[in-house]
Amino acid sequence: MQGRVFAARGMIAQVGAPVSMLLAGFLADRVFEPFMMPEGGGVPLLAWLVGSGPGAGMSLMFVIAGALGMLVGLGGYAFAAVRNVEDLLPDQIVDAEPAAEDV
Repeated sequence: MQGRVFAARGMIAQVGAPVSMLLAGFLADRVFEPFMMPEGGGVPLLAWLVGSGPGAGMSLMFVIAGALGMLVGLGGYAFAAVRNVEDLLPDQIVDAEPAAEDV
């Protein structure tokens, strides 16, 4: 069971990395940086958090990524099946010696 979970987690991480790198460059240059420039629309709302001017858009991206990561963690904790997985799934019991009929 644990091997399947690690394999699925690894696959999701490997698929997400190139996609996120491609999206991050576009979003930084075309969306977040112009949004956080002094004449951009995000300054009145978010300048107190990340400032304004060059680099503020990337700072906002880091804040959003951190908030999304926190939501994923809290979301996993919110589901009882994930939170109680140690109690719900039975442990594997390995016999120290094979039974006589197994030999």
